[in-house]
Amino acid sequence: MQKEIAWVCSLNHHPEHNGWFVRIKSGVRLNPMDKLVETTREQLRDGNNWCVLTTYKENYALLSAFVSYYRRRYGIESFLLLCGLPGSRTHASLKELISKKLKAAAAAASDKTQITRRKRALTVSEFAGDGFVVWVASYAAADFTSEVDFHDLKVDLHQWADDFLPMRITRTLAPDSDEFLHAKNPRSLESLDRLGFHFVDVIPSPVWPPDKLRFSLQGWYYRRQAQPRFKHGGRLALAIAKMLGRGLDHRGCKTFYFDLELAYGKSRA
Repeated sequence: MQKEIAWVCSLNHHPEHNGWFVRIKSGVRLNPMDKLVETTREQLRDGNNWCVLTTYKENYALLSAFVSYYRRRYGIESFLLLCGLPGSRTHASLKELISKKLKAAAAAASDKTQITRRKRALTVSEFAGDGFVVWVASYAAADFTSEVDFHDLKVDLHQWADDFLPMRITRTLAPDSDEFLHAKNPRSLESLDRLGFHFVDVIPSPVWPPDKLRFSLQGWYYRRQAQPRFKHGGRLALAIAKMLGRGLDHRGCKTFYFDLELAYGKSRA
């Protein structure tokens, strides 16, 4: 049921070309840098109650497409970018970079300094556009962060976000910055507290513009198929594979928790 409601497309970039392509509907090819997705009539009933949270560390190539997609597909007008600053990157240079990416948004004159529950210092800027707002919170970051440390970091940052976001924000989406959640009917998310979903990758085209789009499930789905019983078990293995989900492994799948009260146990009434 869930996999029929939504899936996520992760974009891959071809190094020899400057465009990004994603298929949102079967048989439709769109350039997200120009026209990512046609505005749907079934946007969220009240996008003002939602905010998209995501993290960045030096790769902002998809920022404008990311904001455009969630605005036009879902009607969400609030975004919170949690940005690590490694090396010589400063908050001032980050603001300049984001201003170039979000040409329709102007940065507020002053920044704010805030502290997370774990005493992490954040510098926060606000970019306001025509009907939408983007908050950018930066923090000092190492060039490499382990998986365990990054998990702890995200928990700290998301707890701060819960305190920071206006009270009108009661529901969030928290995809990675290269993930585009596609729901057949965005309003189906309004009645859900959580949702698990599948990933597909766009396979870069060797020619530009692409004459054909190809997609692939991400690699972690096929872990079971590497096991000897599936490689050498013949028809019996096929029957077992079908019983277990055709050899797919769903332990790498993500789950969105939309309701902030459920995510952090805090009432926003």
